[in-house]
Amino acid sequence: MRRIEATRSGKQAWLIPASLLLIASVSAAQDVGASSRAQSSTIVPPRRAQLPEPVLLALDAPSAAAARVHYDAPGDGAIWARGANYKAGFDPSGATFYPALGSNAPRPFPVHFTLESVTVGGELQVLNAAAKPERDADQVSFDRGSLIERYALKPKAMEQIFVFGTPLPAGDLSIRIGVESELAWNGRPDGFEFSNEHGKVLYGRAVVFDAHGRRSDAPVSWAADEIEIRVPATFLAEATFPVTVDPLVSTIVIDDFSDTLVYPDVAYDETTDSYLVVYEEIGIFGDTDIYYRQLDAAGVLMREGYVEQGPMDWTRPKVASHNFANKFLVVAEQDNGGFKTVVVRTIDALGGPLGVVQGIDSTEFVSQEEPDVGGDFFDGTPAYFCVVWTEDDLSGRKDIKMRLVDTTGLALHVPTMLTFDAVSDQRPSISKSAGATPSETSVWSIVWERDGGGDQDIWGAQVLWNGTLVHPAFPIDATSFDDTEPSVSSILDGSGERPYMVVFERDWGPDRDIHANVLIGAVSLLSRDLTVLEGVHVFDDQTLPSIDSDGECFVLAFSERVADHEIYMSTYCLSCLDLCLSESRVRVSNNILDDLQVEVTTSYSGGGARRRAMAVYSRGPWDIHGALYDAAANCALGVSYCGPAALNSSGLPAEISAIGSDIASDHSLTLLADQMPTHQFGFFLAGQTPGYAMPPSSQGFICLAGTIGRFNRPGEVLSSGVAGAFCLPVDTLHIPTFPEQSILAGDTWRFQAWFRDNNPGLTSNFTDAVAITFQ
Repeated sequence: MRRIEATRSGKQAWLIPASLLLIASVSAAQDVGASSRAQSSTIVPPRRAQLPEPVLLALDAPSAAAARVHYDAPGDGAIWARGANYKAGFDPSGATFYPALGSNAPRPFPVHFTLESVTVGGELQVLNAAAKPERDADQVSFDRGSLIERYALKPKAMEQIFVFGTPLPAGDLSIRIGVESELAWNGRPDGFEFSNEHGKVLYGRAVVFDAHGRRSDAPVSWAADEIEIRVPATFLAEATFPVTVDPLVSTIVIDDFSDTLVYPDVAYDETTDSYLVVYEEIGIFGDTDIYYRQLDAAGVLMREGYVEQGPMDWTRPKVASHNFANKFLVVAEQDNGGFKTVVVRTIDALGGPLGVVQGIDSTEFVSQEEPDVGGDFFDGTPAYFCVVWTEDDLSGRKDIKMRLVDTTGLALHVPTMLTFDAVSDQRPSISKSAGATPSETSVWSIVWERDGGGDQDIWGAQVLWNGTLVHPAFPIDATSFDDTEPSVSSILDGSGERPYMVVFERDWGPDRDIHANVLIGAVSLLSRDLTVLEGVHVFDDQTLPSIDSDGECFVLAFSERVADHEIYMSTYCLSCLDLCLSESRVRVSNNILDDLQVEVTTSYSGGGARRRAMAVYSRGPWDIHGALYDAAANCALGVSYCGPAALNSSGLPAEISAIGSDIASDHSLTLLADQMPTHQFGFFLAGQTPGYAMPPSSQGFICLAGTIGRFNRPGEVLSSGVAGAFCLPVDTLHIPTFPEQSILAGDTWRFQAWFRDNNPGLTSNFTDAVAITFQ
């Protein structure tokens, strides 16, 4: 066994009595008709907890490179700089500005600037034409002798600066700059432009200022493929040197396609308490690169850079984390001209260098597409990444494959074919982590779309942490609906096979909803329309779901279109064989632009704290934004008291909890009791007065007094089963006191559970109690 087993303290958020599993799997297998949208038996959402609002992050607006300029000195004497919408090269011949004109531009259209001459009062000044470029931070300079020709590089513009350090002779100063470009020259009120149908390079007005900050305009003119900047003699005569002449060079992209940022993803590392966000940057020169940004727990930038910025197209990046190695693994498609391969590269969470680029599969004559990656938050070895992808044999059939990858990015063993059918399978999604111990049930869950012959279905598989296929391909949702865009959570904590949630879009015809199946292994426990559960904008589109778990509950992010697309997040817990909506529809974006392509991770999937999550998404006309989200602690209502209860024959004190809504008019309340002896019967009690007494023939204490109601009507006497637990949805209009009562706003009700015990002789016992004040 590879992992050091650890016992987690505290109750599990999911409670599934084994006696109910068969009922759940049968009902989940039924095809849900369209009429089911009008109602839902799922627990009614509670009033939203008073939690901090999500922290909204503009991760990169409007470009992946906007935060800084990236540099390279290849060793031939040249210096290269890359900003958000340009590249610039510097060598002894001058400066060359490469505007990013979008993917529609057939090739680069550079503008080359050469300092031709400097005259003062008509007298030619001596220049060092062979000066080599020198870089200092964000400036590249040429020492020309009588002046310094300097380029200040900003994320979206380049300033061309001429600095005269010593007084000049009397007369007007003229600076002539030769320009070579295929772009056409045009005059503008604010300078010049060099343009074609794809975009423009702007050369702005110049200003001149001296050491004391005196400023003046420096007229700029164009003639015979030269720019001339003139500084009046009157300004120079009164100037305190050095004197600086400063025009600005920038880019306007007509199609704006080079500023497109799409397909973000995010993963978390516990050691550095940080998130890594990756996404596509499309079209600097018609190619697509992958950018990353590492953010701390507050969303503050730690570092950033390109995962890939070469001539090959890298697209659809995904990322996961390896807790013990403190490594992220980024996977992406690489376009090789007609077919694609899946490539991987590691990023050190501690700030070390990027790993080497490696392929995932050497199979020839196929295209590898749509990769995804799952990590492992186990803080030990061995542990791996798991990569899944679609293999397209270019004949029309697609299959799903997977392979383990180690912490250096090296693919292990041979790829495993998860599907090999006559039908096509595509769009795989894998859980962010393999889950917590025990090792024998630490698994990645994998889901994908399958062509169901006229509609799309959702299928899945499960892979053990060591790459063993424990559940081969099985159907998750094979209804007659068109179900697409699946996403799958990490498994919940616990022993044995553990629950996980799969979410996907369901096409109802007039609109789309988010649908969910909760499974253990290959068995569906329940199937729910989450849009109906939340009960808001039911007949609008809810799309592009992304799901993860924190070991106890599930965090969902999705896009909803009313006037435009906005991003929402919700939290669900699994209790009593149903979903409890713990935190409902927290909006994390609100603007007039479309927010799409959302992905979510919990910190727990990277080894961190529960309840914390981060969502990232694309904002049209496509920047990357995000939100840090603190999920509701759980679905619990009320305040526990009178505990811990007396130990029972299980060796533990039995506990009670309540989920649902504390708003009386919601009529939503479910009671749960656990840590009881197995296969014993019992029932819940209710009252409004606290007490503390040990009844005869019992070894526990009743914590109620006055008028006490007993939930022992038909169907309310329950068995603790093999789980030592039972639960009961409460009819809040008919509390079984004498006479019956309804729960009203302003009431405080107290609940407890009684159960048969044998410790060592036949006796009875109680849980602790919970008090709930309704509104």
